[in-house]
Amino acid sequence: MIDRLLHHAALTPDKVAYRFLLDGETESDVVTFAQLRDQVSAVAGLLIHSGLAHQRVVLSYPFGIAFIYAFLGCLMAGAIPMPMSLPRPNRPNGHLDHIIRSSEPAAGLTVADVITNTLSKMDEWSPLRQLHWIATDTALPTGFRIDTPPPIEPIALIQFSSGSTSAPKGVVITHDNIMANQAMIQHAFGHHRDTQGVGWLPMYHDMGLIGNVLQCVYVGYTMTFLSPISFIQKPIKWLRAISRYRGTSSGGPNFAYAHCVKRISEADCEGLDLGSWDLAFNGAEPIYASTIEAFVGQFSKFGFNQSAMFPCYGLAEGTLIVTGGRKGTGPSQFNCDTQRVGSGQSLMSHPLRIVNPDTQMVLPDGSVGEIWISGTSVAVGDWTNGHLDTAIFSLTLDGDPGRYFATGDLGTLMDGELVVTGRRKELMIIDGKNYYPHDIELTAQSVNADFSSYSTVVFSVPKGTSESVIVVQEVRRAPSADQVRQWTQLIRAA
Repeated sequence: MIDRLLHHAALTPDKVAYRFLLDGETESDVVTFAQLRDQVSAVAGLLIHSGLAHQRVVLSYPFGIAFIYAFLGCLMAGAIPMPMSLPRPNRPNGHLDHIIRSSEPAAGLTVADVITNTLSKMDEWSPLRQLHWIATDTALPTGFRIDTPPPIEPIALIQFSSGSTSAPKGVVITHDNIMANQAMIQHAFGHHRDTQGVGWLPMYHDMGLIGNVLQCVYVGYTMTFLSPISFIQKPIKWLRAISRYRGTSSGGPNFAYAHCVKRISEADCEGLDLGSWDLAFNGAEPIYASTIEAFVGQFSKFGFNQSAMFPCYGLAEGTLIVTGGRKGTGPSQFNCDTQRVGSGQSLMSHPLRIVNPDTQMVLPDGSVGEIWISGTSVAVGDWTNGHLDTAIFSLTLDGDPGRYFATGDLGTLMDGELVVTGRRKELMIIDGKNYYPHDIELTAQSVNADFSSYSTVVFSVPKGTSESVIVVQEVRRAPSADQVRQWTQLIRAA
């Protein structure tokens, strides 16, 4: 990646690499490739001067260019970055404490404001407080610059999961993994130097980091960022940024498109022009035809073309992308009962198999099983208890020489295209039939237009020798008893 940065800084030094919209609208930082090279070199110099080359380093930054300087600076210095979210003042940070304990970093990188106003006010026993933190926005050595990186470790970064359903686990990603996946993204998305990227995804997350931050450096195009908070609060800012900067490539999970449908009115769209947007990637969670249809129906009048919608599948253990369709053909829909959308085919000689997880036998097309992946993009292992664990990344299949990773996701192949059905751990078996919580959640939300704006949760509980399904539906205000009975009957019937 550093070779790519130095190449673009020499070839197109004045071209904008990154543009940041502080409030989702106002430009705060506009950085050229030459400026990026110089700032990354300065951070690398700081790290080497601090003895952090070849060491694990935590990165915890607010929205802004400082994170990119720090991440690429780690790569240039041969340090191993471990991105994570910002600590929350006066609130539990158990998942971040777990990352510190399990990874044992040599230091943490952030900006001075976070050290002064957040970290210094935490309890003294907190691993976050005890870690040695360095502010990369104030302590850069004057004139220190690296044009040729020193020898680097095979490991490029450790990507931690969110920790929302279990303790965060660190996925060990090598430089070979990154370069292979960058080539896959460019091939699938059709990116080139004139691409205009727009993004709001968190940069510490694999989709935001690998798909937005690093793809920009790999290809040499311009990337415009607004913050995740700006998107969540006012999703129209995302679409306005695409319109304003003639964005060609942008996207997010399925919920992002649903969020736009729910929260953007026609009046918000005055002057909006989405005609430049030719690649709208959609991944990271189940993709529904109803969401795509609603988004196209609402925004086609402002220039959005359904053929731009690009369902795909990926995960941190695959570095990022695993499957994708053909750009410009739009989504394929399978299984009308659940409105499931296909996520394309495996990319660039990366084998994908549907496997019976109990027998470890490959299943025929049309059968639902666990998704197993192989290839250069697949990570080498997890960082567990201070060491690299490669066991679940080195699974084998009879008659197949490949090294496979069992994703924990369930899916099937239809006409060679992957259809993701759910998570293995979330699968509910009721009276011998398989059900996925998110399908039932979507069904419950369809009963009332207001339900989809609030939380719906589905799970199963033991009931005698079988299980029962529980649906919890959040509502806006305290309803009458009659209204509760009516809604309950409607949800049960649906």
